[in-house]
Amino acid sequence: MAPTPNRNRWRAARVTWLALLLAWPLPHAAFAADAAAPLLGGYMRESRIVYPLTVQDWHAQGEHRYEQPEAGVSVRYASSDGHDAWLDVYVYPIGEVGIELLDAHMVQTGGELEGIAGRAHGREIRFGPVQAHRIPLDAVDGDSADGGLRSAGGRMDSGDTIFHTALAVALRQYYFIKGRYSVGEATMSPDAALAALAGFLEQFVQRVRISSTGGCGAPLPVVVIKPHAALPESGLLEVTHDDRPLAVLTGDYRVFTHTQDDPAVSLLQGSGRMMRDARFPGCVGESPVEPEVPDDHREIRIEYRAPPATHALVSVD
Repeated sequence: MAPTPNRNRWRAARVTWLALLLAWPLPHAAFAADAAAPLLGGYMRESRIVYPLTVQDWHAQGEHRYEQPEAGVSVRYASSDGHDAWLDVYVYPIGEVGIELLDAHMVQTGGELEGIAGRAHGREIRFGPVQAHRIPLDAVDGDSADGGLRSAGGRMDSGDTIFHTALAVALRQYYFIKGRYSVGEATMSPDAALAALAGFLEQFVQRVRISSTGGCGAPLPVVVIKPHAALPESGLLEVTHDDRPLAVLTGDYRVFTHTQDDPAVSLLQGSGRMMRDARFPGCVGESPVEPEVPDDHREIRIEYRAPPATHALVSVD
C-alpha cells in the first residue's frame, strides 16, 4: 500500500503558488466589467463542483475541504482491483488562463514534490519528462487551454521501500485538477502507473462539471469612444453599415463603439460571450444556478466572499 500523503504540506505548496499568481494581473481583469474585481469573491463568487463517485475501478472514499479558498477541495479514491491502492484528486480555482500557466504550474508542482515537500518523512521523489496531452471535450474551442493535461512519472524512495509515483495536472472550467498516485514497485511498471493516473484523470475531467457564477457572467464590457475617433482595425468580429464599422469586438472580449445604445453593441456582446465561453468554459451566469446531480455523482458548493484586503474568505457546505 502506498504511504499516506501529507495533505497539509501539498496544500501549503499549492496555496503558495496561487497566492503569488493571484497577485499578478490575470486575464479575467480584461474581460470583466469591473476590472478591479478580485478573482475570488468578485469574478467568481460561487462554484458548484459535481464529481463522479466512481471512475473506472476507483471509488470515492471521502473529500477534504480546505479553509483557504485558493486550496479548493480534494477527493480520495480507492481501488477495487485488489491492489489496496488509492489516489487523490485536488480541485482548486485559477480562472480564465492559457496553456502557459498550466505548463508553469506543472513544473512548479513537480519541483515542490521533489523539494522540501517530497523529502518529508525521509522520502525522495524524482520525476521524469512531462508529457502533454489534450483531453477531448465537447463545446470547447480548439484554441482553448481547457482540457489540457500534463503528466509525469517517477520514483519515490521511502525508507527501504521503492514506489512508482505519478503526477498529473489538468485545466477544466476555471479550475486546476491535480492527481497523485503512488504504488509499490512490484505492483506494476512505472509506465503502467503513469498511464493509470493519466487515464483516470482524463475520465474524471470528462465527467466532472464545474459551474461558476459571479462577475464572470456580466455582459461584456463596452468601450464608448469619441464620435470621430477610429474604432480598432483588428478584432474578432465587427458590425458594419455601408462599409462603415459600427462596433468591434476585440481579442480581449471588449466591444468598442461610438454609441452605447447601438443595436450592434448587444449583437457583439452576445456573439462575443458565446466565443469566450467556448474558449474559457465554466461560467454559467451572474446568479447561482442549481446543477443537475446524477445518482453516481456528488456536489460540492463553494461560496467565495470578496476579500477585505488581499485574502478571500470562503464558506463551504
